[in-house]
Amino acid sequence: MPIAEETYKSVFEAIDAQQDEFVAILKEAVAIQSVSSEAGRRAECVKMSHWAKELEALGALVELVDAGKQKLHDGSELDLPPIIFGMLGNDPQKKTLLIYGHLDVQPAAKEAMFVLQQQGINIPVNLKGDLLLFCRSYLCKTRFAFWLFWRKCVSPKHEAMNDLIWILSKLSSSDGTILIPGLNDLVKPLTSEEMKVYSTIDFDMNDYQKDIAAYGLVKPTKEEILMNRWRYPSLSIHGIEGGFSSSGAKTVIPAKVIGKFSIRIVPNMTPEVVDKLVIDYLNSLWDKRGSPNLFKPSPCHGGKPWVADYQDSNFQAGCRAMKRVFGVEPDFTREGGSIPVTLTFQELTGNSVMLLPIGACDDMAHSQNEKLNRSNYIQTINLCSVGMHIYIDKPDSLQAEPVLISAHSLLPRENYELVLSGTFVSRAVYTSDSTGVIDVTCSAPIRGTYSGVRPMGLFESLRPCENFRHGGYCKCTPPDPFHYDLMLFNSKGQEIDRTPLIKRWLHPLVSRIEIEENGICGTLFKPPGNGPFPTIIDISGTGGGINEQKGATLASDGFCVLCLAFFQYKTLPKNLKDVDLDYFKKSIDWLISLSYTANVIGFQGVSFGALIANMLAVRYPEIILMNEMSDYDPNTYIISIRAVISINGPHAINKYTPLKEHGVQLPAAE
Repeated sequence: MPIAEETYKSVFEAIDAQQDEFVAILKEAVAIQSVSSEAGRRAECVKMSHWAKELEALGALVELVDAGKQKLHDGSELDLPPIIFGMLGNDPQKKTLLIYGHLDVQPAAKEAMFVLQQQGINIPVNLKGDLLLFCRSYLCKTRFAFWLFWRKCVSPKHEAMNDLIWILSKLSSSDGTILIPGLNDLVKPLTSEEMKVYSTIDFDMNDYQKDIAAYGLVKPTKEEILMNRWRYPSLSIHGIEGGFSSSGAKTVIPAKVIGKFSIRIVPNMTPEVVDKLVIDYLNSLWDKRGSPNLFKPSPCHGGKPWVADYQDSNFQAGCRAMKRVFGVEPDFTREGGSIPVTLTFQELTGNSVMLLPIGACDDMAHSQNEKLNRSNYIQTINLCSVGMHIYIDKPDSLQAEPVLISAHSLLPRENYELVLSGTFVSRAVYTSDSTGVIDVTCSAPIRGTYSGVRPMGLFESLRPCENFRHGGYCKCTPPDPFHYDLMLFNSKGQEIDRTPLIKRWLHPLVSRIEIEENGICGTLFKPPGNGPFPTIIDISGTGGGINEQKGATLASDGFCVLCLAFFQYKTLPKNLKDVDLDYFKKSIDWLISLSYTANVIGFQGVSFGALIANMLAVRYPEIILMNEMSDYDPNTYIISIRAVISINGPHAINKYTPLKEHGVQLPAAE
């Protein structure tokens, strides 16, 4: 059910009052030495599974599921610790939330649910939990692939250790670049939109260097450091078996050595292709080495890369929950880890997966001194109590792009109001269905700024806010996006959820180029690629200046658009009476001379610009670029005006809107 703001406050206060209890439970859990990677502690891992069965005290149905056998490196087998599967709630009218965790990382956070029950709050979803004793990890969005590498010495003149060290030294450069041919070509290309995400992340290179006690960093800029750490593959050497590793000055020469290294793979890499590239490269190095020793590279295990869509509604809901609890906007990161089941969950359920890390950057994950801050532990319990109701399939989209909106986990058959607010505002009151869901795509509001079933009704019925100046015009030069908040209110007028929403005029891959050339002024929007693109000239009215929103929208659909100014802009005339039609002819000639424009032109004009568009189409139905070459092909150089869009334009020149042609004032109607 929806949770009001004061309820959140009371729950957070109750959790804070029980901090010592939560810490005591965590202390009890971490005292169990459930080190899953050590065969000698397997009994402790089983003990941890039985400890987690205490979820039954909350009324949950708990089952211990046999996980089978684990085959060790020496060929022996051990029983795997049982998997804990629990379910709290079985209401068919509620959605089901699957929570997955590792028991050797942290105990089951059952107390957060207990606090909700103490406060008399109905948990709005059914909870299912899978708890495994497996490898540790923090937030992961990429997968690791591991390779095993070994060789055996058969000649006293060629030492195995020397061969191994030489091979390992050829895997990467001093700045971390992987030297395996073809590997970096597999990586998904970087987009300008993704690059912007790295630029906005709160990250200080000097602090980072101090935190990791490094003498220097491998990349010179913040963006490169983050991308090197998150989005590009990395190679790490993990150890050598067979050599002498204890203290002292022993001169052991091993007859057999095994080197181990891993490569973190990222989209669009696959373990199969990476395996082949690595093995081929290792064998080519061995051929160059010319050693008589035996050499056998082999892959150990691997997993597919996984990166979630941070604009997905689940991530946006998680972002709002994090902001509510921690008070800051969270950064979206791409930390590497080793939980292949993440991708499995996503593929099996067909739903998105959201990973919320609770560890701090100085927690020293996987080290002997690994820690967890008490404040993060308690705040994570708070996080589990935050409700999420609004669903938006595209929280960041183009203006003309449809957006699906719905609200979930509501009281059945109750009235709720959706309010879309920014520079403009719209609203609609809906009644939830029998399952507590509002689906804007197929439901009609009972009242609001629009009526009937209109999936985009909240956008189509937007009107200026109260503080918007009456008669003001929202100019979009440059075409900045519109930022909204979509809010959900219950029948008492209490806000129960809120999510940001962005509508953009301009696709991020479209180039915006300001033009001031040979007396021509305007803005050119060019789609990505070499063209040729269908071409449009967009002209505004007697307000002067330039308006780019229509041009940006058309360019986002694949048109090359020149938003052409003709007075009251930069070096252009200040008065309308000084505007000459020859200026537009010159602009046409310039536009069609570009290599990526097509031999088809359309004109779009608003108000007085609509009149100009009509006059140009009448005067220049076919504009021919003369070519002095003897092989002149008219089919190549004829530019036709094929379409004119006249928006709210006059039919003739009048004395209030004078216009020249060839320097002479054109006749005007009285």
